[in-house]
Amino acid sequence: MSAPRSGNLYLIGFMGAGKSSLGRALAARLGMTFVDTDQLVEQLTGRRIADIFAQEGEGHFRQLERQVIQIVSSRSGQVAAVGGGAVMDSENWRRLQGSGTTVYLECTASLLARRLAEDRVRPLLRGLEGEERSRAIAGLLAEREPRYRQAQVVLRVHEKSTTEALVSRLLVVLGKQDGDD
Repeated sequence: MSAPRSGNLYLIGFMGAGKSSLGRALAARLGMTFVDTDQLVEQLTGRRIADIFAQEGEGHFRQLERQVIQIVSSRSGQVAAVGGGAVMDSENWRRLQGSGTTVYLECTASLLARRLAEDRVRPLLRGLEGEERSRAIAGLLAEREPRYRQAQVVLRVHEKSTTEALVSRLLVVLGKQDGDD
């Protein structure tokens, strides 16, 4: 299978949607390179994202994220898992839309809350538990969803969706395979 005609594939959506897992599997199926913008920020700085948030704040992290997206969008042949909030920056969004196909991994707030219930790493959820955490997830998702929905492809993720099933569905939507695979 060949790379998408439009360059890169950008997986967008909320934290916990499965962008990295799906991205790795999709890149392997398409023979493309996989990149994760959050991992690239960590490689660029030699620091964990949680530490960047704690020491310099979200604004500094977003600047670093913008640099990484500029680098990623200048290359082709990649499947990129994009940090959940990156698309809220209009410059990032312009770069992503101009250099590839954006795919929104759509999850309900309740599914995301279940997936993130035990996560202690994500800076935007740090210190939040139970119902407070669920409300924070629902609020952030509501804020970001209008942008997420502007993606060229929306791929609905269900509780029982497997990575392989999602890869197959996405390849069909992208015209990379027929529905029999």
